[in-house]
Order: sequence, then C-alpha cells, then structure tokens
Amino acid sequence: MPHPENSPAPKMPAELPSYSLEEDDVAGWRRWLRGRRLIVLLAVVTLAVAAVFGAKPLYREAKARRALAIAAQAGEALDRGEHEETSRLLRQASLMAFQDERVAALVTLHAARAGDMASVAELGKKLSEGNASPDETLVFGEMSLRAGRVPDAARAADALTEGLSADKATRSTLLRSGILQARGNKEEAKKVLQAALQKNAGESSDSLRVALAASLLAEQSPEAAASAHTLLKEAADNAGEEGASALRLLCASHAGIAPEARRNFEDAAERLRSHPAATSDDEILLARIAVSADPSRLPEVSAALVERLQGKENASLDTRVSAARWLIGHQRHRDVLALVTEEEASTHAGALMVRLDALSGLEDWEETSRIIEKNRGGTLPDTLYHLFRARIALVRGDDAAGEEEKRQLRQVMTFAELPHALFAARYAETVGWKPEALAAWRVLAADEGARPEAIRGQLRNLAADAPATEGLALTSELLALRPEDPSAQLSAAYFRLLAGKETEASAALAEKFLSANPESPDLRRVAALGRLRTGKAEDGLAIWPGHGDENRWRALHVALLRESGREKAAVAEAKSVEENKLGPEEKELFSGRKTSAPQSPANQGSAFDGGAE
Repeated sequence: MPHPENSPAPKMPAELPSYSLEEDDVAGWRRWLRGRRLIVLLAVVTLAVAAVFGAKPLYREAKARRALAIAAQAGEALDRGEHEETSRLLRQASLMAFQDERVAALVTLHAARAGDMASVAELGKKLSEGNASPDETLVFGEMSLRAGRVPDAARAADALTEGLSADKATRSTLLRSGILQARGNKEEAKKVLQAALQKNAGESSDSLRVALAASLLAEQSPEAAASAHTLLKEAADNAGEEGASALRLLCASHAGIAPEARRNFEDAAERLRSHPAATSDDEILLARIAVSADPSRLPEVSAALVERLQGKENASLDTRVSAARWLIGHQRHRDVLALVTEEEASTHAGALMVRLDALSGLEDWEETSRIIEKNRGGTLPDTLYHLFRARIALVRGDDAAGEEEKRQLRQVMTFAELPHALFAARYAETVGWKPEALAAWRVLAADEGARPEAIRGQLRNLAADAPATEGLALTSELLALRPEDPSAQLSAAYFRLLAGKETEASAALAEKFLSANPESPDLRRVAALGRLRTGKAEDGLAIWPGHGDENRWRALHVALLRESGREKAAVAEAKSVEENKLGPEEKELFSGRKTSAPQSPANQGSAFDGGAE
C-alpha cells in the first residue's frame, strides 16, 4: 500500500455530489454516528442551559440544608445548656440562609427556646394564624408561662390536640399543670400530674415525677416531703436531664443546718456532680443552696466554688462569670479576681465587668482606673467607661468631673447594648444614682424579654417628685404583661390610692394582701393609706408599723396623725419631712390641702417589687 504522501492526487468526480436525503453511497454507520452526534449535542446544550438557569436554586438548596443542620446543632447545644454556643450557631444559620422559610422557622423555634421574646412573639403569631406546629405551640406556651403570660400559655394549651408523641404529651401536661399553678389552683395542678403519671410508664414520666415532687415540697408538710423524696429518688436514676433535675431538687429540699440535713445535702450533691447530665453551672446552684441554708458557710463555700471551677476543664468562661456575679453579690471580691483573670477580661466583656465590679468593691480605684483605660475601645464600651469614670471621680471628691461623666453616661446609654445597660442599671442602683439607673432601665424596657424587670426598675427609680400618672402608667404596663403578679397588683393599688382613684377597690385589695401577711411593714403602710383615703385614719394609725426611714412614709404618718385629730403630734413629726422631695399627691396629704395637682406616685413605687409580702 503506497504511503499517503506518495499517493496521486484524487481526480475530480464526473458529477457533483448528491445532496438528496437518499445518499446511498454514505455508509450506514456514518449515518448512525451523525444521529448520535446530534443527540450528544442536544444533551450538552441541555446541560449548559440547566447549569445557567439551575445552578442558583441548587446552590440555595445546598446552603439551606447546611443552615438547617447548623440550626439543629444549635438546638442540641441549647439542650446541653451551652447558651453562648447556641447563640453563635443560630447567628451562623441565620446569616447563611434566613430567606429560606424552613431555616427561619427552625432558628425562630430555638431562639424562642433560648428565651428570645421576639421569637416567642413570632410563634404566637403563627399560632394565631393556625400555622404553628405542635413543637412551636409547646414552646410558645412554655415560654409564655415562664414569662408570666398565663393567658397566652392557656391559648397554646388549648391549641394542642390529641395524638401527640409521648414526650410532647408530657410537655403538654406540664404546661397545663403550670397554668393551674399560676392561677392558684394548686390542688387541681397536682391532680393533673398524678393522673398523667398513672398513665405514663415511659422515660418521659420522670419529668412528671419531678414536677409533682416540686408541687408536694411546696406544701411544706413532712408527709408531702416524704412523698416528694420518693418520687425524686425514682427519677434520679434517669441518665438524662430529668435525672439531673431530680437531683437538683433533691439537693434543694435537703438543705438545712442540722447535721442530718447537711449529710443528705452533701450525698445528693455528690450524686449530682457525677451525673452524666450535670454541668459546671450546677456548682453555682449547689453553692447557692448551701449558703442559703447556712450563711455562716459562705467563706468555705465560696473558696470551694472557685477551686472546683478552676479545676474543671469544661468550666467555660461564661460559667465562671456567672459564678463571679454570685460572689460579688456576697462581697467575695477577692474570690472573683481569682476566678476571672485580667487576660480573660481583655477579651470577654462579661469577665471585664465582673472584674471591674470586684475592684470597685475593694475600692482599688488605681487598678480600676488602669483597667478601664487599658480596655477602652476594646472590651469596655463607652457606657461602662463613663460609669466607672464617674464613680472614681466622685469617690475622689471631684464632684464636677463626676457629674460630667454621669451626664455623658446618660447620653451614651441610649445606644448601649442590653448586657451593658443591665450592668449600668444595677450598678447605678447600688450606688444610689437614680437618674442614671432610670435611664438604663428605660433602655432595657425596649427588649421584650427584659421589659417586666425593666418596668420594676423604673418604678424603683422614679424621681422623688414624680406625679402619680408616671407610676400608674408603669404599673398598668406591668399588669398588661403580668396580670397575675401580686407585686404588680399591689403597686397599682398603691398608686391609685395615692392619686385618689378607685379608692374603695384599691383599699380592699390592700386589705386582702394584708390579711395574707399581716406582719409585712410595707403592706401595713399601703393598707394604712387605703384607710386614710376611705376616711378611717384612726384605723390606719392602728396598723402603722413605724415611721420608716423614707421621707414619703414620714409624710403619710403626718397625714394619719392630722386626720386622726392629733395635730400636736402631726406638727412635731412634720419637722422631719422634706416637703420639696415629695410628689404632688404626697404634698397634698402632708399639708392637708385639697389640690388639683397631677396624680402622683412616690419616688419608690417599687417598695413592693419583691412581692406582696
């Protein structure tokens, strides 16, 4: 066969090639190949089109699936009590694919479980629209009950249908029992738990045992306590969270100063420490219980708490900061400095706050000043910078600089993050800075979850000469959030009596509270005001507990003396009252004048914030 290069050139055909569909001279395999080429070409074009128009949805779906997995991890972290990790994972899932409805729903669910009240409100909206799943309905009910919103909790309980899984059915029972407890139907609540426990022999029954034990312990009788301990010991064998909860309650129920009680508490505490579901936070709980039972043990318990948390590898900085806050409340400032280092304070705002709080408690102003200047612009926000600068200036006697720093503190408070505002509110209250505390609590009132406590904080820090309309507005808002709250009811009654509104009903409510706790000085004073407003000043004097240290109470006592005809005693008492520090209605009572001044509160409408006791 000749080499191609040596082959002669092809001759031109005699006729032009045929372009008809019947090319007999084209081999069959070539026709087949042309057909396959067409198919391949069409397939390539189809894939190219799919790549252009389908890549985006596929990418979105991949992101959504990844975000769903991260949100699920956040739920698991929450179950373990790792709140910082929960927050981090929920933020990550949200940023990744929050436009996806499935991701948004799961993030909202776990955020609500973690206590975010805006997310709880979203679940409530879904419930109203009839779109809430059983899980969402349960979480809405549970968190509403925890926040004191009993009507919302009842709405969720009513929406739960039959056919729930065993775990959800148990949660539904606990919700219904909790609602009954909140409404004062304690016996009914107990019966609901007992009936459910008789039907439930599964693992979720341990949650019912713990709840029923708590109800029995509240009865404060030896027989009920014995039954409660039996239930708790049964539940304590559970290797999950239910077992740890049972041991926590067992520890609390055994606390006491008697040798046997101490022994029982220590035994239960050791069981809790070795339980699989126990956390480092349980060390703080055990310290609280021990000191509450026997305050003389504070030095020993405090030192042991620091040692245990320092020795635990899984004791997070957040846990140690929580422990430090408890230690600060007990003036254990040096233990705080041992628990949270200066290096940690430079990278963690909470650690910095407790360390500064401890240094402030030790009155080590040189070190405090050095730390705030070192960390300004880093972990120390402007709010706390001006707070501590004001404190240092005032302690050193530089009143002008202190007032200027307080002015700047109030100015930057508007933009403060909630944890910083809360720290400032509590610190300012501790040192008696009412205007600054009031400003901080007002910032906190913007957060739905913090609002009840923020309203109480505002009541505690109202100006001495504030009119009653301010107190009435705040107590009305608090009652809208917590209608069953006795302290809110009593505060509202006090302000109405002070303002001369609904006096008969308010005086009757004050008497009702007094009959339940006749030894409470605050209740006796409010009831005395009720008797004064309803023309029974002599009866008001009969229950008066003493003058008290507060200017407003001295003014009220003067009014009672005057209305009882004891003018000479009233004139003598009046010399101790600073009239310029009274609200308009207090001035009216004090002077005996009838005025048309705006309705008043007193500066400290919060005297009843601890409850009607």
